Amino acid sequence: MSDLPDCDRHYCKEKSSASNSLQDSFKSCSCKTTNDVVSLRERKAKFTIYNADRKEITVCCIDPCIKMLQNDLRCDYIAQYEIDDKKYVVYIELKGSDAAHGCDQLLSTVDIFKEIHTAHKKYCRLAVHRPPSTSYLQKRIQKFSKKHIDFSIEDSMLIP
Repeated sequence: MSDLPDCDRHYCKEKSSASNSLQDSFKSCSCKTTNDVVSLRERKAKFTIYNADRKEITVCCIDPCIKMLQNDLRCDYIAQYEIDDKKYVVYIELKGSDAAHGCDQLLSTVDIFKEIHTAHKKYCRLAVHRPPSTSYLQKRIQKFSKKHIDFSIEDSMLIP
């Protein structure tokens, strides 16, 4: 089991991008990995990507790396990968307990990156230390579903 090297909050601060282009900032704040396990952590929340087939994953640390978004609501990480020429993007927010704010951050980030990720199948993952009620979760799933986004509150995912 190996963690993603150099792509944590410390990496983000070192690689911060002041570019005026979202695409350029995304590239400069990203790192690529083929690790079988990619762990992203923030305070008490953790999200793990299991990559058994060791596909190439691009992980971008959005907050705080992309300076042009510092006044926008945004999620913590974006992970991108391809399988058989099909593109996938996962927006990841790590939260202690405020699931409502985390959902708002995810939706805002999807909107910010809509032009970059038009050809991608979209997933939003909210990793919370204290999960919300089932009724709250059902309402959020419907909101994401209307935008054709696969949403769930999970602390891990498997790349097939």
